Amino acid sequence: MKIALKIGMFLLLTVTSCKSNKSNLTKNNNDSISDTTSVVDTVTYQKVEVIEEEKTINIDSILKANINIDNELNSDSIYNALGKQGYFEIYNGQAIAFTRLENNGNVFAAVCPEVYDFEKGITVLMFYQLKNKEWNLISKYEIYVDVFYFDLVDLDNDGIKEIHSKGHPNMNGNYWNNFYSFSKDENKFIDGGGFFSSMYEFKPKSSRVEVEYGGSWYMPNTKTIYYWKNQKLISFKEVEVGLKIADMKHNDYYIKYSENLTLEKDSVQLVYKKSFRGKKLNQFYDNFFENN
Repeated sequence: MKIALKIGMFLLLTVTSCKSNKSNLTKNNNDSISDTTSVVDTVTYQKVEVIEEEKTINIDSILKANINIDNELNSDSIYNALGKQGYFEIYNGQAIAFTRLENNGNVFAAVCPEVYDFEKGITVLMFYQLKNKEWNLISKYEIYVDVFYFDLVDLDNDGIKEIHSKGHPNMNGNYWNNFYSFSKDENKFIDGGGFFSSMYEFKPKSSRVEVEYGGSWYMPNTKTIYYWKNQKLISFKEVEVGLKIADMKHNDYYIKYSENLTLEKDSVQLVYKKSFRGKKLNQFYDNFFENN
């Protein structure tokens, strides 16, 4: 069900000056046909675009209406009530999903209660736990990415899923991916970081994620290897290829390689940056995931 008020499109034509080019065929008494033509000098039109106004959803009412969701959720499953895959298909930045992260585990709700403000670029993400038919807030974050809907993924093959938030895609199809894991010891969700891309592959058996980014012509292309460690997404190795001068006049490329071999830091450190030419460097980039 879409919760949207749609105002249709129409064209308003205003005709001015009236010499017609439109043929009016008339028949006289002699059965001859005469053609009178009028010419239209100018035609102006006003186009009114489709306007779609979406209602703001009362998140509390959805939470209260789903206090028995534990009877419907299977093990390690997720149900989006709002968002791209939700029962209510809404696109204003509000999102809510109910989930179990493991077999016979607790029931949680991941919630973006506010309409996303693209000018400020900030929203709120909240996590609730269902206990005794009540939703208890256990974590709250201000995040600088939008959320379209939620998914589940087991990043380290331990049988307990992580919550994967996905943002709205941009013109190139890329979107924000962020990951949140539940800490039983602290009884809260931990923000594990994320990346911006639509091309990625999870390899849970090795706690590894391979991400490729390609966007507009002036942006560099990157390949990054991440590992999920201590409930954080840590970059291991990264290669980047881009134009030295992105002005549509130059055609020289660079290659930049960075690494974080011990996984003790939050980010990779630059190893080298040089001109991108030659078979060896092309193979290094093309086979980056396979050879690392």
